[in-house]
Amino acid sequence: MTSTRPNLEEELNSKLIKEKILTRENFDLELYRALCNNRFIKDNESWSCSWRHAGSIVAKLKLTAQEEKDEQDKDKDKDVDVKEYWLCGDDYCMDYLEYYCSGKEGEISERIKRTIENLGWSIDINYNKENK
Repeated sequence: MTSTRPNLEEELNSKLIKEKILTRENFDLELYRALCNNRFIKDNESWSCSWRHAGSIVAKLKLTAQEEKDEQDKDKDKDVDVKEYWLCGDDYCMDYLEYYCSGKEGEISERIKRTIENLGWSIDINYNKENK
């Protein structure tokens, strides 16, 4: 029997996280900051990523959340709001540069800490100390 390694990136791709990204001010930026310079532990397995990849993760979550919301709004005959997105043809565009090097990388806000812990992950508090 093969076991699947826990993957925080996959677990963040949920309806609840996407809703928070769209509805809570700076949640996306705080999530990016937390994913940078930190290591997360679940089931004795660790997960971490580069700043660039953290930016890509959050940008993709925000983009898919907005696209899903727009689809729901179309079904309800609401006007689609393109707010912070720019159009590339008929699609929204967003990439890691929206977040990359935006500041305070490695900082974990209390609400992001709770969100990650609610997914069953813990934060390796010694990781930043080891890598300085």
